[in-house]
Amino acid sequence: MEDDFDQPDDDFNFFEQDEDVELIDAHDGENQTAFQRRAEDSEVDAPQKIENVSELFPNAPPNLFPVVVGCVGQAQLSVGIDLRKLSCGARNVEFVPSKTSTATMRLHEPSCVCLVRNSGSISVVGAVSAGAAKQAVELCARIIRKVLNDPRIDSFRFRVRSVLTRFSLGHPIRLNNLQDEFSKVCAYEPESFCGCIVKLAGTSAFPWAVTCNVFASGKVTMMGARSDREVAAAFYTLLPMLAKHTK
Repeated sequence: MEDDFDQPDDDFNFFEQDEDVELIDAHDGENQTAFQRRAEDSEVDAPQKIENVSELFPNAPPNLFPVVVGCVGQAQLSVGIDLRKLSCGARNVEFVPSKTSTATMRLHEPSCVCLVRNSGSISVVGAVSAGAAKQAVELCARIIRKVLNDPRIDSFRFRVRSVLTRFSLGHPIRLNNLQDEFSKVCAYEPESFCGCIVKLAGTSAFPWAVTCNVFASGKVTMMGARSDREVAAAFYTLLPMLAKHTK
């Protein structure tokens, strides 16, 4: 079996991105600036941008914006996959049909896990950015094509399912007061989880749904956004809510 999976095939169209999905990749500082600029320049109906975050949170930097730390991607191949044959032909693939219906492919570069289904669906978890998730899908599809020797696997569609972002306000938050005022969107049960779960949603003109975990230290994680515009909308919606309950 040939192990040279990282050599590209001339007739393989590695990446077809959905037109309505915008890739976001802000894991490093250079890309973070472009990521924030695209979000703020968007023409969609989104919450008003806060020019200076320090006015609400004096200990926070003026240009505070969430940083992407993780991404979940999904792709669909053009044909189905024989998972038994795939697990026998690739040493980094594990398939136990008695426990699960998906095959697990572990990649080292980029470091992430691909969950492959017999329908041709691929889910990528553990990627640090959207670019890394896309690269993982490309490598996974290339391995599948070489192992199965199936020329029909010549393209796939990729989309970002969710990104994980985080930021720190530099101010402690009164989680009990936050939950009392916004009880419809907040859930705080310190016996089971130390953070306050805030579920935000957009409008019919710009639908989005993001779940935020707010901690008493002022650190916040956000998940569920699929584009930089959705991250910005959730961020600028959440800040005024938290500003009312700082210590």
